[in-house]
Amino acid sequence: MSVYRTAALLSQAIQGLANVVPALCETFTLPEPSVEGVVISGLHIRAGDAEGSRNGVLLLGGVHARELMNPEAIVDLAADLLISYAQGTDLTYVVPGTGAHGATWAASAIRVMLESLDIWMVPCSNPDGHDYVLSSDDMWRKNRRPRTGPTCSDGTEPVGVDLNRNCAIMWGVIPTNGEISCDPCDYQVYCGPAAFSEPESKNIEQLLSEFRIDTFADVHSYDEMVLYPWGHASSQTTDPAENFTTLPTGTCSPIPDGSYREYIDPVDLLKLQSVGAQIVSDVANVRGHIYSAGPSIGLYPTTGTNPEYAYSRHIVDQSAHRTYGWTIETGPFVGTAPDSFHPSDPSQTILDTKAAMLSLLMQSVCAIDLIGTQVFGSNAEAARDQLAGLRNRRDALWESNAGRAWLELYRQLHPTLLGRIATDEVFRSHATHLVETAAFLVSNPDSVLSDDNIRHGLSLIDDLAAISPEYLRPQLQTASALFQTMSGLNAEAALAVVLEQSPS
Repeated sequence: MSVYRTAALLSQAIQGLANVVPALCETFTLPEPSVEGVVISGLHIRAGDAEGSRNGVLLLGGVHARELMNPEAIVDLAADLLISYAQGTDLTYVVPGTGAHGATWAASAIRVMLESLDIWMVPCSNPDGHDYVLSSDDMWRKNRRPRTGPTCSDGTEPVGVDLNRNCAIMWGVIPTNGEISCDPCDYQVYCGPAAFSEPESKNIEQLLSEFRIDTFADVHSYDEMVLYPWGHASSQTTDPAENFTTLPTGTCSPIPDGSYREYIDPVDLLKLQSVGAQIVSDVANVRGHIYSAGPSIGLYPTTGTNPEYAYSRHIVDQSAHRTYGWTIETGPFVGTAPDSFHPSDPSQTILDTKAAMLSLLMQSVCAIDLIGTQVFGSNAEAARDQLAGLRNRRDALWESNAGRAWLELYRQLHPTLLGRIATDEVFRSHATHLVETAAFLVSNPDSVLSDDNIRHGLSLIDDLAAISPEYLRPQLQTASALFQTMSGLNAEAALAVVLEQSPS
């Protein structure tokens, strides 16, 4: 396992990046040291001069000690992003010696990511366990929390807590056939004596409380899956009252009702499905490996996990920021568990891992936020109100089949749109005009779209059509024809038109 760095070397690597390009990134220290007193560090990447709030993405690695590839992948991705930005070069992931596959993110896309997002990376969140794998037990999974009390059946003292079972979301509930245990002697999935009993888990809670994190990804291996909530029960979208806040925690027993299904907001579910599908597509472009996307329960039933805690916070506390939680399970099974968790040559799987994270970063950039922050950024409170109004109108599109088709078209145009905003001043001017107009219409219900507004919109659509894939051009032609009918309509009337007529 000499290809894998110790926790100290991983920390040195991100510090080295911060030393080389301090204008683009800086290291930060997590609030709690590990149980063995190791200081845990991360890297914050934020380029550009724009002040104010940005969408935040938190990438977490090394929660399970034996999954050695993922800390390496996060450090490598940080270096790739910083080099691409500094040199203005495209970022391409392709297996050396082959030309059949390859995923590329244009330099303009990387620029947009770094100038519109706050990217927080914690490559090795469980340094004690990580180094124990390298030195003593290559299948160790937990942290290194020492426990006192009766010895285990094999005569050893119980050691360690599974940090991905220790969070305050259904903590200590054992789903049917679940991968979780309340037994301190369990080698794999002991959930700990209490929710957030471990300093490494408390760090995640505090990061989510301190920073605006819109997207959270916990990177694991192995299974080639992209997972989103829920993991403790199947989902349903019709009964908000049937949710985890009414279930007992810390019981070390199953959910009382075997037919229980956990509520998830239907708009959130559609967003998660859409983003997951794009991650699968982007990863497949690298070397042809087909990941699957779906709810976490599809891997195995769990409670107390990091991503689900991140997503659950806004349900428990409506004042909390809504964070979309993801688990990225990288790498295939290659014959044995040790070789699958930490292969002797992880380079190809690391390419997949970086592509998955890049895809998630790209989809965390919102064109409305990107332009709106520049337009309204001089007044933080006004910007927040204006952007919230625009997001509400955007989210209303999920309510109809036609609206969802428009959102799918937007998803497919998203990389092209962001790249154009970053590099083309005329295009950016048209886009800025439309965002300003939309915000004004939302705030002033009696106001209507003018012929000048329509002209700016048609110019933007024509520009996109000229550089978009051919299969999208008929839908853009539909968009152009529909937009021409909107002169004189207010915001609600224009939205009603879009909800009724699909771009297909």
